[in-house]
Amino acid sequence: KLEPQFPQASKTSIGHVVQLLYRASCFKVEKKSNESSLMQLKEQFRTYDALRKEHDAQIVQIATEAGLRILPDQWSSLLYGDLDHKSHMQSIIDKLQSPASFSQSIQELIIALQRSGDPGDLCQMRDQFDLLSRIDASPEAACPEWSELENAMAAVHSVVHGLVKFSKA
Repeated sequence: KLEPQFPQASKTSIGHVVQLLYRASCFKVEKKSNESSLMQLKEQFRTYDALRKEHDAQIVQIATEAGLRILPDQWSSLLYGDLDHKSHMQSIIDKLQSPASFSQSIQELIIALQRSGDPGDLCQMRDQFDLLSRIDASPEAACPEWSELENAMAAVHSVVHGLVKFSKA
């Protein structure tokens, strides 16, 4: 009985956590003859830190897949009630990033700017954003030509300059 120690824990909330961890393949599942299953935590998830890290990663992944963009400090506040875990949350977000998610984020930014009327005049950098979103960062990608590299660096310079200008406004 956990109720005296954790009155806020319900069967439903515990079930949700187990579902998250099951989705992350944290359990060894052994089928029994009577159509039931025995679930046991895999060895690498038997410490609180390892289990909590996987739990947090699953929540961030689900939110990201649903199109939510939440900053690391906000994740820290939501999941821990403090800002002490900001770098931990940034690490999780970084691991979930891919070239496709970068491209998708740029497209979402362009749409958001169009809907908002673009008060910071950031749409002027659309060509630079598009160029950056087409970069193939996979290890299998062909080595870029010097001109492609020069164009990419110019785009990065423009975008960073635009960000600095926008931040000061």
